[in-house]
Amino acid sequence: MSPLVAVLKNNSFYIRRQGEVGEKVSISSAYNKSFFQRINSCRYVSFSDYSNEIFSHYYFRVEEIASVVDGCDKALVEGQNSFDSKIIFHIACRKLGVKTPFFESFSIFFYSLVLFTLGSVLAVVLTPFVFAYFLLSGKFSGKSALRDFSKLEGDNIYIARSKASYIKLKLMSRMNSDSECVLFDLGGYKPEEPCLNIYSLLTFKRVLIDFFSIFGLVLRDVVFFTRDCVSLLGVPGLFVWKRYILRIPHKAVFEQAYTRALCDFPYATFYTGDKEDRFAVMETRIAYRLERELICVPHGLEYGYFYPSGLCGTKFYTYTLEAKNVLSQLYKSDKFVFDEKVVSNVLLPTSPKNKISSETPCCFFTEPRDVYVNFDIISGLMAEGVDFCIKLHPLEDKEEYINRFPEVDIVESFDLAISSPICLSRKSTVLLEAALIGKFSCALLLNEKDKSYFESAFPSLNSDLITKVYSVKDFKMLLPQMLKGNEPAIK
Repeated sequence: MSPLVAVLKNNSFYIRRQGEVGEKVSISSAYNKSFFQRINSCRYVSFSDYSNEIFSHYYFRVEEIASVVDGCDKALVEGQNSFDSKIIFHIACRKLGVKTPFFESFSIFFYSLVLFTLGSVLAVVLTPFVFAYFLLSGKFSGKSALRDFSKLEGDNIYIARSKASYIKLKLMSRMNSDSECVLFDLGGYKPEEPCLNIYSLLTFKRVLIDFFSIFGLVLRDVVFFTRDCVSLLGVPGLFVWKRYILRIPHKAVFEQAYTRALCDFPYATFYTGDKEDRFAVMETRIAYRLERELICVPHGLEYGYFYPSGLCGTKFYTYTLEAKNVLSQLYKSDKFVFDEKVVSNVLLPTSPKNKISSETPCCFFTEPRDVYVNFDIISGLMAEGVDFCIKLHPLEDKEEYINRFPEVDIVESFDLAISSPICLSRKSTVLLEAALIGKFSCALLLNEKDKSYFESAFPSLNSDLITKVYSVKDFKMLLPQMLKGNEPAIK
């Protein structure tokens, strides 16, 4: 029998016998109950603050492709493919011992070493400029963090790095009845209320001390980041460097300012919206080192699979009791806390700001990942004649949806969208939020990937309050029952 060949062609995957056409294989076929078991079995001991990102952004993709090409004898690359796809495909094949063409392997190896050399040198060379930029931004972006806050005792400090985090932390500050809410903001999102800039802690008086400290942090991260790339992905994994040339000096500057905040405000409790990225890992590491309390108020659902560097904080609020139990067992930690007051007032606030109601019976909340699934759902709802509107994720391009579906109403207001009697999504926090305010919450899971993520990756979604359906036709069959206000029979 001729050997079984795995083929990467035009960024798609095919499995075929030598000399045959073969059939296209969907990456979603990699997702089954055993997929996340394999992910959780990777007990990698990290070196850097970047290990979680390398793990979730790249190692995950390697495992996806490895699941697809498992059992093949050799691998080929044909057609037009992105270089990233080629490298991930190559790493997955090499992991399984699948033979790859020598020239392809050599070019990937050489390309990755070039990226590592250029990336590491540029990260170091650009450090003074990145430091200067954020030093100046801290001086000319509103109030100084040192003004009136040099003697904080028993107060709370909130670190917001995105709009979503800002909203959650603002709610947390109100629940804590803070008279003076200190918010460190990176400047990417401009809130209505003035916020302190964390970089204002970096002063001209200490510019040399800060610069040499930051320079040392960059050199440390260059070494440890490289070790994590090679340990998780092999030498070809050094191609990841191209995305971190500016991220490494940026994180080093933030780390210096964050450390200064913990030292300058020794009596404050710190809150953060970061969950598992490089900033979250760094914040947690320093908080433990300085024996400070860092409370994570996650701006989105918790992932129920194992991260090499864990989740953020010395205390981590979960959305549900199920999530608290899963994460406590997964990480063998008691830092995970389920607090109904925090959930109802902060994580999933059940009191709408305005008494508004939607005239559309159903609203579909999209997701930024695998947007083609969003397109399939919208097309299916239109084909079935369902009366619906859509609420886009903030990271999505509105124009793309307008061009594809000009006849579909796009709702701008989240409050208006969630006031629809039926809230439809794939796997999102909005499913819990809608259920808790008395709306019909329905998860539409079209493929194995969404189904696997819903059931294995997000423990908070394992709730009887959320109805699961696996096709648009099934959803259409349930619609009359939902609109009449009856409890759906399928859970």
